[in-house]
Amino acid sequence: MSGTTPTVYLASPVFREIADNPKVSVKYKFMINKVWSNLNTAAHVIVSENRFPSEEEMIRVVKEKEVDFIGCHLGHRITESIASIPSVKAVSTSNVGWNHIHLQPGVVVTNTPGVLAGTIAEYTVSLILANLRNIVGLNNYVWNNQWKLDEKWDLDRHIAKNTQNLTYGILGMGEIGREVVHRVAPWDIHIAYNDIFQSGEMEEKYSNLNYYEDVEHLFKTADIISIHIPLDESTHHYIGERLLRLMRPHALLVNTARGGVIDTEALIRLLKNKDISIHLALDVHEDEPMPAETLNEFRQIAKERPDLCFIFTPHSATADADTRARMSATMLSNLNSMARSSTARDIKDLNLVPPMAILKKESRMLDDYRIFKWWQGK
Repeated sequence: MSGTTPTVYLASPVFREIADNPKVSVKYKFMINKVWSNLNTAAHVIVSENRFPSEEEMIRVVKEKEVDFIGCHLGHRITESIASIPSVKAVSTSNVGWNHIHLQPGVVVTNTPGVLAGTIAEYTVSLILANLRNIVGLNNYVWNNQWKLDEKWDLDRHIAKNTQNLTYGILGMGEIGREVVHRVAPWDIHIAYNDIFQSGEMEEKYSNLNYYEDVEHLFKTADIISIHIPLDESTHHYIGERLLRLMRPHALLVNTARGGVIDTEALIRLLKNKDISIHLALDVHEDEPMPAETLNEFRQIAKERPDLCFIFTPHSATADADTRARMSATMLSNLNSMARSSTARDIKDLNLVPPMAILKKESRMLDDYRIFKWWQGK
């Protein structure tokens, strides 16, 4: 680092390279390139040649270059060993979730809220419809040449369920949960939700939306449950044996949040022992990629219980080109703002993760953060 010019380390070249993807709109190509230029004007930017550098490689670079600010995504674990390096003042992720980042005292963490809520909500609805109507199974049926010439159309063939007269349970009424309600409210469906806080505003807007203060009541009642809560110490394995056992026979559990919210071991055990009979639509998994042994367990369950429908996708709910581009642009913008900052006023517009949101109201608390000491040295 020369003078007061900060050093920014990006854990992957993808944050700039995504602007070259032909599926990204011109608008977002321009947005990324503009903020990229601004960031390089404000800071010395170091970009990892490897999209997934090892922890050891990140530690080496951050120490040797005395990195001030780190840019990452959920594929990069920012461990305590990295975040505790004295030069590090902030970590910015291109995701809304931050469970891959160690919250080191004195280090600011930013994320990208508001960017991907609509895309994830859309994907959630897609998983629900695909599961209820067995779209994947029917596609495979045709693709694998199982639809034979002597199979005639009949009233009771390939019967599934639609959404009418069902109760849809939403766990978490944050940005994504609200976007889901916006999309499913026109359906002929009762919507129930559980959250730390009740939203009178949402209930007033949507007459078929009702608050369930007791999460157990939600799991007992709902035909569909989708998860939209963050993963932290309080929500790890939140959906374990107790709640899973409460689910209605042939209810659908959808997860586009974080895999660790569900106790996978308990889920597999209950399904194998036929203690529960639920459908699954999971985009996120406790271990990613899903271990072969875990996948084989689910395959065996599906073979023995063909009445259950499982859809697993590879953490792709945000995989819309423009959404991913906006995620990158927002993260780079957070880094640019911090690189140019000199007082507490300069972080008012930062996307601070919820545990640090109070810093915007109680700026004196920033005195304990490394970035404050950096400002004093400018």
